[in-house]
Amino acid sequence: MKTIMSENKTNVPKIRFPGFTDPWEQRKWEDTVDISTNMVDPETGSYDELPHIGPGNIESFTGKILDNVLRVKDSNLISGKFHFYKGDIIYGKINPQLGKYAIAPFEGLASADSYILNTKNGVVQNFLYSVLQTKDFYKYSVSVSARTGIPKINRDELNVYTYKAPKTEEQTKIGNFFVELDHLITLHQRELTHLQDEKKSLLQKMFPKKGENVPEIRFPGFTHAWEQRKVNDLVTQVIRKVPKPDHPYERISVRSHAKGTFHQKVEDPKTVAMDKLFVVKENDLIVNITFAWEHAIAIANKSDNGLLVSHRFPTYRADGKSDINFLHYLVSREEFRRKLEFISPGGAGRNRVMNKKDFLKLKVTIPLNIEEQQKIGAFFKNLDHLITLHQRKLDHCKKLKKALLQQMFV
Repeated sequence: MKTIMSENKTNVPKIRFPGFTDPWEQRKWEDTVDISTNMVDPETGSYDELPHIGPGNIESFTGKILDNVLRVKDSNLISGKFHFYKGDIIYGKINPQLGKYAIAPFEGLASADSYILNTKNGVVQNFLYSVLQTKDFYKYSVSVSARTGIPKINRDELNVYTYKAPKTEEQTKIGNFFVELDHLITLHQRELTHLQDEKKSLLQKMFPKKGENVPEIRFPGFTHAWEQRKVNDLVTQVIRKVPKPDHPYERISVRSHAKGTFHQKVEDPKTVAMDKLFVVKENDLIVNITFAWEHAIAIANKSDNGLLVSHRFPTYRADGKSDINFLHYLVSREEFRRKLEFISPGGAGRNRVMNKKDFLKLKVTIPLNIEEQQKIGAFFKNLDHLITLHQRKLDHCKKLKKALLQQMFV
């Protein structure tokens, strides 16, 4: 997109497409938006094969129609619904803070908890759809819906809303731009989801199932059966003691395998109930013995190197006994999480403490050939790297959209 930066003028956005200089004009919702009153009886049988869409079928703030949509005849509908067509805007009027809106990709019936919107009098449909996503409209919809009971924005409240819009040609460019950006975000999300699903599947297939000693999928050249070993046979605990600091410092914690490690700033060490502190190094296996049943295990990364960890987080190293990346993915499997839960008995929350000795006694099935471990570990590490790249692209597109919704509207 080629844009130009506008001077700071009233009724002119900060960023515009080249060739547009006219100021935007104030428009009234009631003059430019038709809120459908085309309500039909879903029990006549005439609409049985059409999909039924409600706010619960729309993903918040993305416009994505979820996979939970049913046909009218399968939805047990008894009250009137709005008949919509492809290209209509479906807007959830209940709990507007949830951001339930979508451009209909097909014909169907919509819940009475939604409005069906179409533009008129020189306003472009895709432009209006972008207006719904602006910060100004969101703040307005939430503010007027705040009332006792279920928050809801009614027709009268929508009809008094005003917004600024340029001439039709510029509206078209803006609306189409954001639709294309949404399409790009959807593509990145699909690719990310595909990779995450692929990883989940391969974690099942590249490790033996319970009671078996060979995986379903294997790298060529490896044929020997995997064997059971205790965790204690694969790692060695490391204790790198340091004096308890008397000044602010950073420590690391683990609350789930999926999220890995995170840093915490300790402003006043005297308030931290820890009688021991240890130094962490990259590639340490860190186990939260208080929350291990939550799968609270992670591998220390470069940014964790040299930070401190509580005695509640014993650290281990492979040190030639096994491959650290292989161990990382071995302990990330659901089967291992269930083992952690089993050895973390009693109570709930902080009462469910795991014994370090019990953790080290856990049995896992591994290939004794460390080269096979290394290939598996490297494969999943590269897959995680690819997942991270797609996540970053997705996050970048979302941030870009959010910023442009602020700068391309008045």
